[in-house]
Amino acid sequence: MSAAIAAAPKISFGAAPEGNAPEVASRIIKENFAACKKVTSAKRLSDGSILAKCNGSDFRVFTAFKRDEGRTVEIAMNCTFLKKRLDIDC
Repeated sequence: MSAAIAAAPKISFGAAPEGNAPEVASRIIKENFAACKKVTSAKRLSDGSILAKCNGSDFRVFTAFKRDEGRTVEIAMNCTFLKKRLDIDC
């Protein structure tokens, strides 16, 4: 195996799925965070991800391609939690 192939990342990140931002964000956030009852805002950003708000928390919605499995997964990341606990902005 060449060094370039061995060094290739196993996961690459991408835009949220196409479609109406509030609907896409609501579906993915609720799949990942059952406590989310209603997405109150959602905006698609220039990189294709979605920044949304649910239950007063900010979320970032995007996809990740898992190269070793050959599949794409939909992800919702709780930005409010990351900021409070790890001082990381998303």
